[in-house]
Amino acid sequence: MTLTYWEDFQVGQEYRYGHKEVSRDEMLAYARRFDPHPLHLDQEAALAAGLKDIRASSFQVCGFCMRIMVDERLKKSTSLGSPGVDELRWLLPVYPGDRLTMRQEILGKRRHPRRPEVGFCNSSFELLNQDDAVVMRMFSAGMFRLRDPNASMEEKA
Repeated sequence: MTLTYWEDFQVGQEYRYGHKEVSRDEMLAYARRFDPHPLHLDQEAALAAGLKDIRASSFQVCGFCMRIMVDERLKKSTSLGSPGVDELRWLLPVYPGDRLTMRQEILGKRRHPRRPEVGFCNSSFELLNQDDAVVMRMFSAGMFRLRDPNASMEEKA
């Protein structure tokens, strides 16, 4: 397997990857355990609220996003984790049967100021449903190992 290093990311580059089919059973199991809001568990309550069905918990949607990212990108990279999320928005409900994919755009890169073997890569992530509608948007930075830590700190990002 070829690993993706910090140097391999280019600002403006866009990736599209992953596939996750959301099942009613996994939504209900998550809701019962972690987020027992009626909109996640009770179809009648969801319909009364104007939804077309029960909807996934917002934090379960984050879990779907993370699963796609790890399976499709991070396991095949020199990822060292993330210092955090800058912004996270849930834009549309996720329903049973939805098919989710990820769109990622590289927004910026910089070397770590104290660790020459590490670089930051800022990205926007959009989780899309089967209609290409954005259900979740997130901006965050990832940390990745450099292939050549001895390269000039002034290297263009």
